[in-house]
Amino acid sequence: MALRLSTLLPLLNLAAGAAVFTAGFAFAADNISSSDKSWAEKAARANAAEVVTGNLATTNAKRADVKSFGQMMVKDHTAAGKELSTLASGKGLTLPDTPDNAHQKEAAKLEKMTDDKFDKEYIKESAVKDHKATVKHFEKGAKDLKDPDLKAFAQKTLPTLQHHLAMANDLDKAK
Repeated sequence: MALRLSTLLPLLNLAAGAAVFTAGFAFAADNISSSDKSWAEKAARANAAEVVTGNLATTNAKRADVKSFGQMMVKDHTAAGKELSTLASGKGLTLPDTPDNAHQKEAAKLEKMTDDKFDKEYIKESAVKDHKATVKHFEKGAKDLKDPDLKAFAQKTLPTLQHHLAMANDLDKAK
């Protein structure tokens, strides 16, 4: 029996260590309120949607300013998405990296369009409408989030999103 116990003891210590390590991550995620988790998930999906539709704008848009805006969306929202994902990961959260169903359907619709028709739809839906909603989401987060790191992220990112919205409104006026 002593031989078996001495063989099992290191395995039991390893299992106990893994349980403590895993519990640490679960504890970190459990410290984030459900409303903060929901906010972060929605923000991650919004970022992913802007990257997807921005990529489409770089290939399907007719107007140079719409293509340029799409490139900026890819660059800025990829960076914001990575920052949010890293922040969340450090707290034991895994965020989605794809748009929600509604934005996936919009992207599929945009994918079939080109030229003026694409420009009009992209500006109306992805540039103006989505940025209005995202700015509102980040304003709420900057004010109401309980997690200080998520709140700081929302506050830091909000001016960029407001700038995107202003540019989107300018694109819409330039029809």
